Amino acid sequence: MSRSFVVLAAMLLVSMAGGRAAAWDLASDDHARPELSAAEETAWLHALIEASPHRQAMTAAPAHAGEAPGPLATVDAAYHQKLGALQAQAKKPGRVVFGYLPYWTKKTAVIPWPTLTTLAWFSVGLSTGGVSNSSGWNTSESKALIATAHSKGVQVVLCFTQFGTAAISAILATPASRTKAVNDIAAAVLAGGGDGANIDFEGLAKADRDKMSAFIDELNTTLKQKLPGADVTMATPCVDWSGAWNYQYLAEHSDGLFVMAYAIHWGGGAPGPQLPMAAKAPWTHKTLQWVVDDYVYYGKAKNKAKFILGLPLYGYSWPSATDKPGSKATAKGTSVTYGKAQDAAGAAGGWVWDSTSESTFFVTKDAAGGWVQTWCDNFKALAMRVDYLHASDVMLGLWALGYSDGDPPVLAYIDAWKASKPGAGVADGADAGPIDAGSADAGSTDTGAKDTSGDAGGDSGTKDAATDAAADTAVDTAPADVAKPDAPDSAGPDTAGVDAAASGDGAAVDAGPGADAAADDAAGPDLDPTAPDSARRSVDAGRAGRADGDRSRSGSPDAAPRLGEPDGTFTGGNGAGAPEDGGATLGSSLARGVDGGCAARGRTDDRSGAWAGLLAAVAAVAWGWRRRRQAA
Repeated sequence: MSRSFVVLAAMLLVSMAGGRAAAWDLASDDHARPELSAAEETAWLHALIEASPHRQAMTAAPAHAGEAPGPLATVDAAYHQKLGALQAQAKKPGRVVFGYLPYWTKKTAVIPWPTLTTLAWFSVGLSTGGVSNSSGWNTSESKALIATAHSKGVQVVLCFTQFGTAAISAILATPASRTKAVNDIAAAVLAGGGDGANIDFEGLAKADRDKMSAFIDELNTTLKQKLPGADVTMATPCVDWSGAWNYQYLAEHSDGLFVMAYAIHWGGGAPGPQLPMAAKAPWTHKTLQWVVDDYVYYGKAKNKAKFILGLPLYGYSWPSATDKPGSKATAKGTSVTYGKAQDAAGAAGGWVWDSTSESTFFVTKDAAGGWVQTWCDNFKALAMRVDYLHASDVMLGLWALGYSDGDPPVLAYIDAWKASKPGAGVADGADAGPIDAGSADAGSTDTGAKDTSGDAGGDSGTKDAATDAAADTAVDTAPADVAKPDAPDSAGPDTAGVDAAASGDGAAVDAGPGADAAADDAAGPDLDPTAPDSARRSVDAGRAGRADGDRSRSGSPDAAPRLGEPDGTFTGGNGAGAPEDGGATLGSSLARGVDGGCAARGRTDDRSGAWAGLLAAVAAVAWGWRRRRQAA
């Protein structure tokens, strides 16, 4: 047995003897379902439905205008033979990119056909009375879109919605009611020439857990019999406090779970990010990392290919008491699409980077002079989230098509992610050249020698005085680019050195040639290598440290209490505002520092010392081993 192993094992035993919880127990502790009373579950489900971005978008959307749809119970055999719909369109090989197309964006949406694998027509209603079609399904317009999709190798599935606990219970109540719903769904899919069904039931009660599983199993079996190769998926919440959804069973008896990983903050609550990457007060501890861990824990790692993490292409604008993160809302927020938010941020003077949640927002004033905070991911924030999905090896979804106005950098980045293999990076030649979002470097200026040749990456923003090509021996002599558009990388992986740490660390030394591939490409598509150092961060699976230069945190964030939304209980949106969020502690700072599943992954601090780092490393290995055993 090696000497180093003995030392590490001894450190682990010391930590356990000292009364700290074993790191591998924190996954189950942190993701345990609280015991909700009937009244608590009812209140939580009501809040969940109220905050639903799908329901809110439908409520705010104009009524469908255009051709009246045909009946949904009549199948046109000649039409199916023409389009080949009786043999459902085979999925593109590789990773899944699943996008919802709301009926209100279908005329203007720039649909990324090369990027998509599945398009969900949103939506028709489902109840015990049958299917209600108010979205234009089974019209010449929907059939033309299906024909185009099939020519591009993309599946089109029909989404069925129900936003009511009692109505869902009625659909699932008996074997007869479930069979009727299954037959209604199959008839609607076949009548319109679709390739499958997506079930969007929001407000599922725990009492209906097994009935929901039986319903999906029957739907999957029946629809595939009627339509060989049919795709059956469902929308599921980012946080399932009552345990109503059997993630493992549903994943194994369907083609996938579209996780609505957004609406952590919503219009009826306090201003904040839709999907934080990291967490600390004043935010809820629910993050993308926590959501992925939760699904892997309950749904099992072997089913990761069935977990489609839906990312938000929208945000909210809130009238707020101040211009600072954590402010109270002074009125309800209104939604804003990704495309419109990018334009509005430019007019407002640019994005502000919130390093606590690793999200972006901007601030304006209303006509009365009051503050308005708009939180929405910009390209860099969105790319960071795509990188994390790559590192986690789960699939990608979008709510919703038409919200990004076909933004080329977004589509190019997602396409690069889709084309890459799990565990392999995306070459810099795939970089889409986003606009820098971070502030200028705040660290010390260069004191060393200049580089001798130009930057191979094609950066068209403000260049460092010491231009990159060979390994630097000193740090930047000028601020990072400030809101200037970067040109796409000219070819292949960068040969220039990139900063190994951000300017907040003081004098950050360039890592030299190959750092780009080692730091970013090793486990995820490349964050734009020309982005400002103070905003850029690697989210690769194997990297434990932060690269945003933030040294203000003393140890892990677990030293602080777990806080709910500033507005109190149930205001988190999409399940995040659970009763236990109102002041319970996070638990062991040891495990949280090595990513126990909900706070920022791999938070470290220089002042914690080398021994603490060794201890965290051992705990991380043990925790990962236990998680893999549990997930198997």
